[in-house]
Amino acid sequence: MVRCEAQVEPLVNRSTGVWFAVLTKTFALQVITVGALAGVCLLGAGTQAGLACVMGGAAIAIPNLMVGCGLMARSQLTGQVSAAALLGAEMGKLLLIGTAFYLSARGLGPKGAWLAYLGGVLLALKAQWLALWFTRNS
Repeated sequence: MVRCEAQVEPLVNRSTGVWFAVLTKTFALQVITVGALAGVCLLGAGTQAGLACVMGGAAIAIPNLMVGCGLMARSQLTGQVSAAALLGAEMGKLLLIGTAFYLSARGLGPKGAWLAYLGGVLLALKAQWLALWFTRNS
């Protein structure tokens, strides 16, 4: 009896150039969208609201960029990223985001512009979907 096994492709196998393009587009879209909302908040509600919006967006965008760069480096070194490495990176990202939330909440205080902060968080999260749309053929 002949047994035929299919080759299992690694979970992520992209060249560094593609990783870099996807990372830069995602981060740029997050910065642009959060920056636009921060400008609106700044004009409409003042400096504290603009800064709160930027803090909320940074709490999402910076950990995303850090994890993406780490996965890109791992892919460059080993040629692939395993499912375990991807899961570990996502867990690390959650810890980084939780830490950023805690620190920014301490910085905003009880009278902070929480609606603007939440707007920055949500827009940074939605910008990832926008980036997915723009990089779908990469």
